Amino acid sequence: MSVSEEFLVGDIVKSTREGWVAEVTAVLTNTVIGDVSIMEEFQQLGLEFEKQVLLKSELELIERAS
Repeated sequence: MSVSEEFLVGDIVKSTREGWVAEVTAVLTNTVIGDVSIMEEFQQLGLEFEKQVLLKSELELIERAS
């Protein structure tokens, strides 16, 4: 992600750190809130919450919200 790129609610992103794919549900200054329950393997991850705080610097855009 370039410094000037901004994520939008509804974007599909991938965490370069954890490998998670998430739908952006909120955009904050340096982070986004992502819904990781869109992944097929979500149940096997053992996460307590569907929504996760993800650092923008560790994300790559997979699909832009339309």
